[in-house]
Amino acid sequence: MKEDKCQKPSNPQFGIDCNTKKMSSGICGMNIESMINIRPSTPRTTADEFVSDIVLTATTFIGTLLTIALIVSGLLIVFGGADENMATKGRSGVKYALIGYVIVLCSYAIIRLVQYIAQTGT
Repeated sequence: MKEDKCQKPSNPQFGIDCNTKKMSSGICGMNIESMINIRPSTPRTTADEFVSDIVLTATTFIGTLLTIALIVSGLLIVFGGADENMATKGRSGVKYALIGYVIVLCSYAIIRLVQYIAQTGT
């Protein structure tokens, strides 16, 4: 008998609940927690999990704001062809958004390193 490859997701990291029964009925599911790599809510969490959740949420939020700022600054550059002041604001916005990305990524890396050191140190 031929083995069904859809019984088990090929990459469960994507959060797609794929099996033949659900596919034949047209009801496929998605597990958001595994898709964005967070754990589901539980009544008891450790301090490490709590800090990880806060860091992940803050990094995602700030990254989203920086992406919006980068897009708006890019639009200012594009539409500021006639107005030099608008283009200058756009260029400085892009510069500061990219500096913000670097700061966020470095702070995230430092926090994860401290968490790793604290976890292996005990």
